[in-house]
Amino acid sequence: TEAAALAAARWMGRGDVAGTDRAAIEAMQRAFRSISIRGVVSIGEDESAAGGALMPGEEVGNGTGPEVDVALDALEGAAICATGAFN
Repeated sequence: TEAAALAAARWMGRGDVAGTDRAAIEAMQRAFRSISIRGVVSIGEDESAAGGALMPGEEVGNGTGPEVDVALDALEGAAICATGAFN
């Protein structure tokens, strides 16, 4: 979550909703690769998400550790972040 927020913040106010969402998704994917889990996304991004990543059924984690289901949304409010709006 922190990695996604920091990555999205770099796009704040630029007006590129897809770029903002993509930055958050890619950061979250990188972070998941370092976590010792065998995870499967059970609730994730919808098909309209930038790059279509982190969708239900996608495997996350480094493949070791416990099997877990993961519910996530890399960035809630991509348009708000991209436009620099409040809330």
